Amino acid sequence: MNFITTLNGINERVSIYENAFLDLIKHAINNSKVIKLANSPRIIFFDDKINASFVIDITIKAKTPLKETIDNFTNEIINGFDALLNYKPNSVKVCFTGYF
Repeated sequence: MNFITTLNGINERVSIYENAFLDLIKHAINNSKVIKLANSPRIIFFDDKINASFVIDITIKAKTPLKETIDNFTNEIINGFDALLNYKPNSVKVCFTGYF
C-alpha cells in the first residue's frame, strides 16, 4: 500500500494512505453533478513518501463550461490534499476525455 508521511508536531508523524486520496477524488466527483470518472485515477507517490501527483481522466456533462469545471475540480482536489497534509500535491493533471 502506498502512503505519504508528514511531520505533525514534535516527534509525531502522520501517514495518509492511498485509499484516503482515492476517497478524496471520489468525494470531489460526487460533489459535482457535471463530472464523471472516465478511468481509475492514478496516484504517483514519490520514493521519499513526502508527496504525490495525480492523473485523473474525466468526462463532463455536455454544455458545461469546460475550463471553469476543470479548474473547480482541480482546486477541490488540491484543497482536500492540503487539508490532509498542510501542503499542496506536486501536481494534479486532469485529462478531459469527452462529454456525456
